[in-house]
Amino acid sequence: MGQDQVESKRKYAYMAAPALVALGAALGFGVAPDPITFENISERSGIDFVLRNGATPEKRQIETMAGGVALFDYDGDGLLDVFFTNGATQPGLLKDSPAWWNRLYRNRGQGVFEDVTARAGVRGEGFSMGAAVAAPSKTSRLRPAFTPNPGPSPRVGSTMTATGCSTSSW
Repeated sequence: MGQDQVESKRKYAYMAAPALVALGAALGFGVAPDPITFENISERSGIDFVLRNGATPEKRQIETMAGGVALFDYDGDGLLDVFFTNGATQPGLLKDSPAWWNRLYRNRGQGVFEDVTARAGVRGEGFSMGAAVAAPSKTSRLRPAFTPNPGPSPRVGSTMTATGCSTSSW
């Protein structure tokens, strides 16, 4: 390819560049997408859970380990329900008021949940640090199985008893 041919191609490239940029702009290339926005729907959802870790001036290690969440179909309606675990007062590790209870929210559909903690009997005992769900048999629905509580060994508290899960049925 001779020098004249190179110059000719370069000339056409310079002429085509503005047209390509204009075409890209018209097609939306190089245009920033709309910013992502978030909407706080917690109030209308019915979920008003507040995680409490029982913070003290002593800054005990347990304060860093509060909380857990499990999603499962509690009532067999095909919708995922939400189970939260919560801390407890210190040093007694008691859930001595509803503010400290674990919470189970039944999904009613359309992004609306109902607190069924008391009815389901899953308020919990002690300082809960996590959640797990299990089915005691192959034909059972998933249920909250346990919430680990601090102590010499994990305790299976009221959550297992209230939901019908027990170590004897495994």
